[in-house]
Amino acid sequence: MTQKKATQELKRVLITEETFALADAVMREAFPDSEIRSCAAQKALLQEKEYCLYGYFTEEGNCEAILGMWRFSDFLYLEHLAVSPACRGGGMGRKILEEVQKEGMPMLLEVEPPETEISKRRIGFYERIGFQLNSYSYMQPALQAGQKPIPLLLMTFGEKMDETTFQKRKDILYRHVYKCQDIL
Repeated sequence: MTQKKATQELKRVLITEETFALADAVMREAFPDSEIRSCAAQKALLQEKEYCLYGYFTEEGNCEAILGMWRFSDFLYLEHLAVSPACRGGGMGRKILEEVQKEGMPMLLEVEPPETEISKRRIGFYERIGFQLNSYSYMQPALQAGQKPIPLLLMTFGEKMDETTFQKRKDILYRHVYKCQDIL
C-alpha cells in the first residue's frame, strides 16, 4: 500500500478508554516526554468535556495518526498532532488539518521556536496550510512532575492574534488545559 493510498483510507475514530493504548503509542513515538503527560494523565483527559482525542485507523485496525484537540467557545486548540513514521510525507497531516478547518473555528497550536532544522520545517508545514506564527512570549507549563516549563510559540490559522486575544487564549489554555492556578 502506498503512502498516498494509506492516507485516503484512514478512518477518524474518537478514542475511548478501550482504544487509548493504540493512540497513546503513536503520541509517545512522536513527542518527547517533556511535551506529553504521563500515560495515566493523558488517559484521564478523555473525561474532560472540552477534550477530544481522535485516532486515524487503517481497515486493519492500525492507528496511524492522532489528533488531540480542545474545543473552547471561540477557538480550537490543537494540542497534539502526530503521524506514524510509516505514513509521514504522504499528506496525512495536511488532510487532518483540512478536515478540522471545516469546523469553521479559529485554530491555535504550539510550536518550538525556529531554532533547529526540524522546528523550522514544522513551522513551514503549518504556514503552507495557512497558519501564522505569533511572536508573543509563551511558556508551556510543565506537563509532568519534575519538569520545567518549555518556551514555545503559538500559531493561529488564518490571521495572527492581537495582544488582547493572545492574553485571553493563553489564560484559557493555562487554566483549562494545564490546570495552572497562577499564570506564568
